[in-house]
Amino acid sequence: LRVVISGAGAAGVACANILLAAGISDVVVLDSKGIVSGDRTDLTPVKTDLAARTNPGGRTGGAAEALAGADVFLGVSAGKIPEELIAAMAPNSIVFALSNPDPEIHPDVARKYAAIVATGRSDFPNQINNVLAFPGVFRGALDVRAIRITPA
Repeated sequence: LRVVISGAGAAGVACANILLAAGISDVVVLDSKGIVSGDRTDLTPVKTDLAARTNPGGRTGGAAEALAGADVFLGVSAGKIPEELIAAMAPNSIVFALSNPDPEIHPDVARKYAAIVATGRSDFPNQINNVLAFPGVFRGALDVRAIRITPA
């Protein structure tokens, strides 16, 4: 399973960490300059660490190189992904275009190629947004009088 994350900010890094911890070993992260990879000299310390833990295939380039044959696209950036790049993904792919207010690709376009499509917007079908989890997480923390919330 190859997952491509568009966005190397707080959300993208957190998503990469969760996926890696869950056992997804082939995660490729894109920032505004392309694939976050060890050969880049313009990476921040956070992205340098991310490059060391992701992209096991050593891909370089941009969104086209990252998405070719990919199984999952997870968009948490303000960037746009052209239709032809979604079309180049693996058959029965998954597209989570979560940017708000404008997803990386419109769900109607992504649906032409992907088996599962979701966005972060409540006015589109299949909304997946972190705000949906907050009430339960906070209620649980309050109920057990947690003093901190950790990844574990």
